[in-house]
Amino acid sequence: MEAAEKEHACRTTRRLALGGMLASLAVRSTPGQAAALALPRRITIITPYGPGSAPDFAARTLSDLLSRVIGVPTVVENRLGASGNIGNLAVARATPDGETLLLAASPLATNVSLFRSLGYDPLTSFEPIIEASQVGFALVVNRTAGATIGEFLERARRTGTLRYGSAGIGTVLHLGMEILRRKAGFQATHIPYRSSGEVIPDLVAGRIDALMAPVSTAVNAARDERLVVLASAADERLPYAPDVPTFAEAGISDFRISDWQGLCAPAGTPPAMLEALNGQLEAAIRAPGVVAHLATFGMTPVGGGRQVLRERLVRDIPYWASVIREIGIEPN
Repeated sequence: MEAAEKEHACRTTRRLALGGMLASLAVRSTPGQAAALALPRRITIITPYGPGSAPDFAARTLSDLLSRVIGVPTVVENRLGASGNIGNLAVARATPDGETLLLAASPLATNVSLFRSLGYDPLTSFEPIIEASQVGFALVVNRTAGATIGEFLERARRTGTLRYGSAGIGTVLHLGMEILRRKAGFQATHIPYRSSGEVIPDLVAGRIDALMAPVSTAVNAARDERLVVLASAADERLPYAPDVPTFAEAGISDFRISDWQGLCAPAGTPPAMLEALNGQLEAAIRAPGVVAHLATFGMTPVGGGRQVLRERLVRDIPYWASVIREIGIEPN
């Protein structure tokens, strides 16, 4: 209960801070102008991920932007289940009027290879709006597994008894750790959980040894002195975690893991509406206050035209398919 209360307080503080930041921005449109810009009258953003997760944080940031800056009343609805498929399918089947949007993330690309039947196609059932943000990943471990990345790898290679947790089979947390395991040359046992939040207590207690997690999750978890963040899967040291080395610094090259968050609409949504939403959000997410807000969760804005998100999906679907085949995960 204490952890839940802290997470709720943290989310509330972040949203209040964002509200203050957005209040200082010039309003780009008003509800009366929304119709002229071909924007919907109201919006529900469905996120297939739990409260406190990176996609949920992104969804609520975008919701505030749409409500406060663009002037369209917007709410977030968490619709969980089936590794994101329930929420994805709900949006794929929604009326294409722009009033129901999907907070998309990497499972939209990975689920193609994890499930035999989805009921939707990530490339044809949705229209991309914007790739809003991305979040880097880092390795956090119980100190008994190693106080540095060098100690951790030496012990992992020598013993072959490492146990690592993830938010479930086929998640980026799972796949990222498997890529690291193969690149670094050690054996490990995967222990899947229902969410990354459930992994942390077992990591602190030493029932598992390691977790590949979003940087903010890793850094916050390591406030407990029994845990330590060993390395990040980024190109260079992160400004919000400057003491955390990269895997490249540890001699593991070409290891970069990140997740992305974006908005999609059901296929058939009017192109003018999609372009209007993209144009308004593309400018809003680059405001200094919004950039600072995203950084509190270890996120950076992406932006760009609608094709940026489509190109991301076109790249990610075959990439993760090859990783999943190599690991040997059979589709459900």
